[in-house]
Amino acid sequence: MVELKAVGRPGVLALNMIDIAQHRGLEIDTQRLSREFSMPVVGAVATRRRGMDILVGEMERRASRRRTPPPTPGATHRPPRSAPCTARPSAS
Repeated sequence: MVELKAVGRPGVLALNMIDIAQHRGLEIDTQRLSREFSMPVVGAVATRRRGMDILVGEMERRASRRRTPPPTPGATHRPPRSAPCTARPSAS
């Protein structure tokens, strides 16, 4: 997760088996985790597909706002060159 953030990739943290944690009396503050990790945190129960719609929605939202990786220190950014056109018109 840290590696993805370091290169500017979006992420969503899915807490699977949240039902078991709740059954055992654990309280998980997903909003606080979200602030701590600077990404959405979604509780899920994959075997019952609970939370999957929220998870997929967050993933789609993050992907649509995808950032490019930060530039490498000292590197000069240049757009890629397009290859010269070598095609010749055909004689008809």
